[in-house]
Amino acid sequence: MHKKDSIKNPIHNKINRSKKSPHIRVGMCVAYCIWVITVFVAVNYITSAIIGLIVRFGHGDWLGNANVAQTLASVFIYVVTITIAIYFPYKLFHDKTGIKDLGIKRKLPNWVDVGLAPIAYFASLLCIFGVMYLIKQFIPGFNIEQRQQVGFNPSTITTQFELILVYFTLAVLAPVAEETLFRGYLFGKIRRYFSVVPTVFITAFIFSVMHLGVGFLTDLQWNVALATFVLGITLGWLRAATDNLWASIVLHMLQNTVAFLLLFAVPFTVGR
Repeated sequence: MHKKDSIKNPIHNKINRSKKSPHIRVGMCVAYCIWVITVFVAVNYITSAIIGLIVRFGHGDWLGNANVAQTLASVFIYVVTITIAIYFPYKLFHDKTGIKDLGIKRKLPNWVDVGLAPIAYFASLLCIFGVMYLIKQFIPGFNIEQRQQVGFNPSTITTQFELILVYFTLAVLAPVAEETLFRGYLFGKIRRYFSVVPTVFITAFIFSVMHLGVGFLTDLQWNVALATFVLGITLGWLRAATDNLWASIVLHMLQNTVAFLLLFAVPFTVGR
């Protein structure tokens, strides 16, 4: 095979990449994981610091409604995080990431994506219940009922507009942004150096670590991180099985929609 042909052959290139030494492959994997975590945490801290300064200097009224402010902050955090994560490696190391590299190979999800999502949801739900049951049996002090901190307080939601904002943030924005970052960007980068199974588990682990609340919460959400790890495996499997990001986005939206209904919609309706 001529050199020119090998450059155009993605299978040949993947084989060449797989022959890199284990130290290089592990090193690159760790580097990408640290990069994603660092950017996400740094943007969160900077955003919190900016909001804190605004409030401290007596301009808290500018933020308006707390739920509106939380939605705007979430949009800012996700957009800036994804932009930095993708742009800086390209600018500094010519590590280009295109739309297809993120797993977005169709403009919209198809019926396979939509059909697989609920099946995967119930499968992951059963696995989560099973894992929690086993953890409870072997680790009696493990709190499996700790409520996840999502940035919104159900008691502060007084209008339908606020409820819509919460739904948009938790069940639309978060799934699209997090899947783009973890099953899109990070999954694609790690897949360069490892097979599907390690890639699925590594991205699921990083995904769960980001939901643990390190540096943001006094009481770490171990139960949430564990459940998120199981969900992350399912999301990664969908990403690999469909060779696309849509199925995992639909599953993530379904998961967060159910959580939204239980945590916010039902209390809001009952409270009225």
